Amino acid sequence: MTETEAQKEVMDFLESVGIFAWRNNNGSRGRVKFGLPGASDILGILPDGRFLAIEMKGPKTKVQDNQKDFIFTINNNNGVAFIARSIDDVIEELREAIQV
Repeated sequence: MTETEAQKEVMDFLESVGIFAWRNNNGSRGRVKFGLPGASDILGILPDGRFLAIEMKGPKTKVQDNQKDFIFTINNNNGVAFIARSIDDVIEELREAIQV
């Protein structure tokens, strides 16, 4: 499964359990940059109001330092942020944070 396919599966899951979330795009086109460097692929708001950030990675893809920093910042401010390589990772992480 590609990272894009996994992201779609995660987005469908989040919607099915009532978590408001959106795909976050980062990058550049020529000289124009958009998004916050290191920001997670999927952002959202948990039912209890906490910020959610999910960084999706393929099986062998490394996490960049700015992505680690973003996740640390969210978790350090009472949000829920993590790296996921599959829908199973997302379910496990959310199970610890909320009842899904």
